[in-house]
Amino acid sequence: MAVDLDIKWARFVSNIVSPPVVWGIFAIFLAAREAAQLTAIDGQPSRVWQALLWALIYVLLVCVMPVMFIAMRVRQGKITDIHMPLRHERFAPFMATLAGAVITSILLYLMQATRSMQLLSLATILQVALMSVITLYWQISVHMIGISGAVVLVGLWFGVLYGALLSPLIAIVAMARLVLKRHTLTQVLVGALVGSLSIAAFAMLFG
Repeated sequence: MAVDLDIKWARFVSNIVSPPVVWGIFAIFLAAREAAQLTAIDGQPSRVWQALLWALIYVLLVCVMPVMFIAMRVRQGKITDIHMPLRHERFAPFMATLAGAVITSILLYLMQATRSMQLLSLATILQVALMSVITLYWQISVHMIGISGAVVLVGLWFGVLYGALLSPLIAIVAMARLVLKRHTLTQVLVGALVGSLSIAAFAMLFG
């Protein structure tokens, strides 16, 4: 019974704190912050809807569409399950996500979105590209890349305190992936390092 509870808990965490969910939530909060700042500057209520549109574009193209693509391939029997446990199953969904992130970046640039929103789309491109390249050779934990990168961005863009408060999520996700035996300890640790260090380096260059 205890084993069943552990697996259910780990599956719940893996589903809720998966990269598309994490990225989508971050985009929404970032857009809300940008809307508040822009409204404070010029007092235009339309800024709120403008920022929400940026977030909607990001969520649809980077989060929702790739998940739908994965779900379709699961139904077709080309992917084992939505978390893509086998390395060869991941490349096509990663390419779909990368394409969505590139299109999002172009659209946000053309729409003159704030610098932070544009940087978010570029950071997403960086992380998905890293996932894709590494996965060609090794089974790294994309859950760990996603959550560790997001926590670092929260700390950099929303404040160190918020980043520190969210940092336990990194350990929780790591435990969940290990309980489900989807990754080794090395794959989990390297995923966390790649996610956090890549975003930290990106922020130093462009943030």
